[in-house]
Amino acid sequence: RVAEETAKREAEEAAKREAEDAVKREAEEKAKREAEEKAKRDADTNAQRNAEEKAKRDAEEKIKQEAA
Repeated sequence: RVAEETAKREAEEAAKREAEDAVKREAEEKAKREAEEKAKRDADTNAQRNAEEKAKRDAEEKIKQEAA
């Protein structure tokens, strides 16, 4: 009887640990995905800004050349 209760309690504790580990793993994966998505958005924003600055510089250079 005691052995059965001990085995049952150990099984319940193991199931609880597994569930907690799964929740932790899911949270870590979600955080990783969100960080990757933010990094991609930041990179896209930087690329857009760089392209706009290059276009502006090119336009200014063209105006200077035409004025000369």
